[in-house]
Amino acid sequence: MRELLTFLTKMIPELQGQVEWRDWFMLPFVQKPEENPSFSLYFTRSWQDSVLVSLHNLLATVFQCMPQPTLTSYESDAAMVKRLQDKLATVSGKAQPQQAVEKTSPMVINPVSLNIPNGSAVPCL
Repeated sequence: MRELLTFLTKMIPELQGQVEWRDWFMLPFVQKPEENPSFSLYFTRSWQDSVLVSLHNLLATVFQCMPQPTLTSYESDAAMVKRLQDKLATVSGKAQPQQAVEKTSPMVINPVSLNIPNGSAVPCL
């Protein structure tokens, strides 16, 4: 009830002249609001269920429109990293025999030109 009083106190200049808010200003002083005709609707099971469904629909819509958090794509990112590591291992395996034959021009890979940070074999995602 304290939160309601705080809200009404802050909003009184804007809501005081609106007829539909008149009953809400008396709510803190009503002994049994569930028996008051103005508020009894809000204590019914059907109204509570309706609010719950509306809240669920609102949150579902909000979460549907938000970008997916990075952590939820962990499995697909891990699979991509594994594929890249396997591909790098395959390419490295093929490159090593050629390097042994061609000792005059060793194969040097610049990590910066491959956009690989800190020289690691795994690209940043």
